[in-house]
Amino acid sequence: MKDLEKENGQLLQRWLKKMNEEAERMNEANLFYERLNNISFYFKESSVVIVDKEFTPKPVTFTESGIGSMRTRNRSSAGPVIIPLAVAKKLTPHDGEIHTIQSFADGSMFATGSADKTIKIFDATTG
Repeated sequence: MKDLEKENGQLLQRWLKKMNEEAERMNEANLFYERLNNISFYFKESSVVIVDKEFTPKPVTFTESGIGSMRTRNRSSAGPVIIPLAVAKKLTPHDGEIHTIQSFADGSMFATGSADKTIKIFDATTG
């Protein structure tokens, strides 16, 4: 019976820790969107918003599939996050839903894959 109570206590502690981590992530996301709304209020005339690095997501740790090892990806090398406020150009490349999008490392081109079993490649500047 004591073993069961001990396991129950450990389970409860893990669950509380998980809930606290989730609450922290939600608070971080709320702060990000609140900051974004404040910035967009001041930049209504502009076509883009540049978000400070301070509000970019923290490093993410994830398991590599099949291996079970952990790897951390950090955004410190990335530049600022640029969010457009208006549609610059609308593309309708596929007949079905788009399931994947991949950009080139230099950002010059991007490719899309769709439910209609086609892959299309676009120039990022001209569409």
